[in-house]
Amino acid sequence: VYASSLYDSGVAMEQIEQLSATYYRDIITTLLARSKELARSPIAVAEKIACQRLKEHHEKQFQKNNKGDLVKKLFRRRLIPASVYARQYAENFIENLRKLKHQLKNLKENGESVNR
Repeated sequence: VYASSLYDSGVAMEQIEQLSATYYRDIITTLLARSKELARSPIAVAEKIACQRLKEHHEKQFQKNNKGDLVKKLFRRRLIPASVYARQYAENFIENLRKLKHQLKNLKENGESVNR
């Protein structure tokens, strides 16, 4: 699913494959390791992180004036080239994956995550 959003945003298939190899596999490895350390199923760990991230997303909806939003609006109005939008989308995606990995690594036994 995530690869289709990248592809639809103009990110080249080769770059998507590189993102998968560099970031996605590492996140899955981290998820499985944290699951084992916490003695919880990978599904339970992923669900906890997903709920935290959804809550953060809803809280940030009121602060929607970031660079990514501006680039998206400009792209939709055809004021910037697709390559600029694709680059920004990929950068945002990578940052999101890095944050996800950080949250997985910092998930405590009680299911809370340290956001540093």
